[in-house]
Amino acid sequence: MSPAEPLDPAPDDAADAWSVRIVRSLSCPAPRAWELFLGGAEHLPAPAPGEEWRAPQAPEVVLGTVVAVTASQLLDVQVAPAEPGEHLRLELVPDATAGVRLTLVVEGVDPEEMVAAAEQWGGAASQIAAVAQEG
Repeated sequence: MSPAEPLDPAPDDAADAWSVRIVRSLSCPAPRAWELFLGGAEHLPAPAPGEEWRAPQAPEVVLGTVVAVTASQLLDVQVAPAEPGEHLRLELVPDATAGVRLTLVVEGVDPEEMVAAAEQWGGAASQIAAVAQEG
């Protein structure tokens, strides 16, 4: 697998909830992946716990409320009601074969939202991987 080759989102259905795990190997260091996830060089630093997390290309869109954050490593968000899922967790872990492994886990309870969550966050992860590969 090449460093930016996408893996299909892997749903994990449970009786009363669902979870979608999206993993990408990125050919960049964690600080660059973090910057890309938050919207690029022009974006402000990640919000603190308790603050709103907004879409970088559409600041009027609230994606959720930050629960926990560790710069270049972890972003844990309670997803906004208008977005698919209930909870989103981003983890960036250094990878010896690539720059960093990006793992997104989206969890929810409404089965109607699972596909939308996989498409939305899988698309975001793929876009980040493509930009990371360009340099």
